[in-house]
Amino acid sequence: MEQGKTIRELEIVVKGYEDNLGEPLRAVREDVESEWQLKLDEEVKKKQEKEAWADELVKQLEREKKVRSAVGVRCTRLTLPPFR
Repeated sequence: MEQGKTIRELEIVVKGYEDNLGEPLRAVREDVESEWQLKLDEEVKKKQEKEAWADELVKQLEREKKVRSAVGVRCTRLTLPPFR
């Protein structure tokens, strides 16, 4: 939620920098764009990792539900993948 907002803000900065400030010098624009692009890429990567981790949790919960219903035994422990 918050991360999605941060990503959208970074995308606006990267794409709209020139429109908001006029025509900056080429070197300055490229420096700012590369700095913000790195931040944007990092946030996108973090979001993708969290989504993949959440997807894996859902898969494991579904497997756990199938095992419980098939065996009819209550399990006391669920093995979760480590969150990075």
